[in-house]
Parts: sequence; structure tokens; C-alpha cells
Amino acid sequence: MTPQSANPPLLLRNARVYAPRPLGLRDLLMVEGRILAVDASIEITGLPGLHEMDAQGAVVSPGLVDTLTHITGGGGEGGYGSRMPAMPPEDAWLSGVTTVTGALGTDAVQRSHTELLAHARLLATAGVSAHIYAGNYHLPIRTLTGSVQTDLAWIPEVIGVGEVAIADHRGSHPSAAELARLASEVRVGAMLGGKQGVLSIHVGDHDAGLNVLFEAAENYPVRLSHFYPTHINRTRDLLQQGCRFAREGGTIDFTATTNAGLLAAGDVDSPLAVAEALAAGVPGDRITLSSDAYASLPEFDAEGRFLRVGMGRLDSLADAVQRGVRDVGLSFETLLRTVSLNPAETLGLPRKGRLEAGADADLVLWSEHHEVLGVISGGVVRRWPD
Repeated sequence: MTPQSANPPLLLRNARVYAPRPLGLRDLLMVEGRILAVDASIEITGLPGLHEMDAQGAVVSPGLVDTLTHITGGGGEGGYGSRMPAMPPEDAWLSGVTTVTGALGTDAVQRSHTELLAHARLLATAGVSAHIYAGNYHLPIRTLTGSVQTDLAWIPEVIGVGEVAIADHRGSHPSAAELARLASEVRVGAMLGGKQGVLSIHVGDHDAGLNVLFEAAENYPVRLSHFYPTHINRTRDLLQQGCRFAREGGTIDFTATTNAGLLAAGDVDSPLAVAEALAAGVPGDRITLSSDAYASLPEFDAEGRFLRVGMGRLDSLADAVQRGVRDVGLSFETLLRTVSLNPAETLGLPRKGRLEAGADADLVLWSEHHEVLGVISGGVVRRWPD
């Protein structure tokens, strides 16, 4: 089906709705980019330009929300040839992702926040809801306006700082005091800008793990919930530490992108990590998955020398959902929450990650085998099966 370029009112009938809570067969009425109604049967007349579509009983969920992507491309650890490309909008429609959060990552020398902001706005013009983080792996934090607080207060797309690296040889090894100070900067800037504020923490493979975050929360007036650590499935030891972090009030993020080399090095596949975290007593609403799309996935030898590089995939979120249901035995609802409602709540996006009246009209159509078949964003059909 050819994507629609206009934005007429849209009535989707006979959808098996996961909101993410399963609602059964429902009709969804979308007007001007928002969901107007979700009901068992919607009868409406007199709405000019109304377009009707039949989901034929297929599963429909909220559009996926990705809390960590490298929309301008990551990489660079292996020189210029290891720089990753920028994210094209079309990848969102293939992957079911309708909301992304862009970060710089390792390289803030050859990549900039102006470039990051410009690409977020490019994605937005194509229908992808795009946000960005100030900062990158290193302290002092680089910003667009000169301070974390003014970035958060003045720039709509900036929703936090990240990903700041800990336990990683590529980071700047921040102290607990520095991280507590930064968490307070994010908190104040977010308050001024009417945002939730997120401090995304990249966790490397050093044995220190999350120790500095526990130290910050223990010794300064900040909470574990002020930090949002990612890559928690990097090793089994880190996963166990992350479960403690979440049980004590924080939210943890598992990276959905993986490969054979990472798994051999100790990665816990993200669907399995979700199952193990739940079994360890982690509340289900404190677990998210992110793709790390367009990041480089560098491999180093025992001496820290660069060996090779792969790339993060945006479709790893939907893939993790599919494999989690098929191979791990988790419910579709459980996994769906980790890529829709939970990340939307973590980022402070009240109209994302849910299908209800007033929410943004971002939807994914799934096959019976949990493959992405179609995408609607902002009430516009971006991809749909013929």
C-alpha cells in the first residue's frame, strides 16, 4: 500500500488492541494526529475526509519508543572507516519505532549537538517523534546553549543528558560527587522546562559496574531513580547488580542489539535478561529495552586494541519482542511494555507508548508471529500490508 502524505481522519476497525494491556477487538478513531476514541464499535457520520481501514483481527500496539539511538551515527573508535551512517526515516517504518531519542556516544569531537538537533528535526518532518540528549560519554558535559539547565529549559527536543559513561575505558571516570551534581543540574533544568529529565548512563564492562551510582545515592541528596543506566545486560554480574538497582527504586535498560561476538563475550540476550530480572523481583515497570541503533559495536582485544566493529539495529526492539515470546516464553504484553509504555514513562512522554483517547496516534500492526507489518505515526499510514 502506498503511504499517505495527507493526514485525514482515520478509523481503524477490527484491531486486536494491546494498549499495552490487552483490550480485545476494538476500533480506533484518529483525528489530527491523536487518538480520539478506542471502543468496541465506533459508528460515526459527518466527519469530512474520513478514511476507514480494516485490521482484520490483527494485533495492534502502540508505536515503539526507543530511549537510545545514535541518529547521526555513532562510532569512530576504529578511525574514520568505523563511523556509522545516520538513521534514515524509513528505518522507523520497517522497525515499528515511532519515537527515538538521539545521543552522540563516544565521539563529540567530529560530531556535534547542532548536527544531532538538526537530524532530530529532519526525522520529525518525516513523522518520527525525535528527542535528543545533551552531553555524551564525557565530562565536562557539552551542550548547545552553554549549560545543561538552559538546554533543557529552552530546547524542546532536549529531554535529558546522556549517555554519560561509567565503568568504561572510553569515559572520563566521573566521581559520585560529579554524577550527583549532574543529576541535580538535569533535575533543575527539567523543572524549568516542564520536563521529566533523564540522565542516561552508559555502563561499560569494568567490574566497578554501578558502584558509583549507589555511592552517589548513598552520600548525596539524589535518588537511584535520577539515573537511567543502559547496557545492563552486558554481563551476568552487571545484570545482577542492575536487578538490585531496580529493586531499590531505579529503572534499568537492556540493549536489544547483540551479535555472536557480544554473546560470546558475556552479553545476556535482552529477552532472557527481562525474564531473569522479573524472576529476581524487579518490578515490570522498571525495565526497558533500547536498540542502540546506529551505534558502533566495537570489539577490543585484552590490551584494549580495536579489532572490528558492528552496528546497532533499530529493528532489534521488535526482534527482541518476537524472540522473547517464541523462545523465552514471556507474554507479548510483558515484552511490549518494555518497548512502549515503560520507556515513555521513563522519558516523561505522557502521549506515547499507549493506545487511549488523547494519546498520539502512533501504532504498530503485528503478524500472528509478532513481526512488524505496518506502522501509523501521527495518524498517518507510513507502511501497511497490501
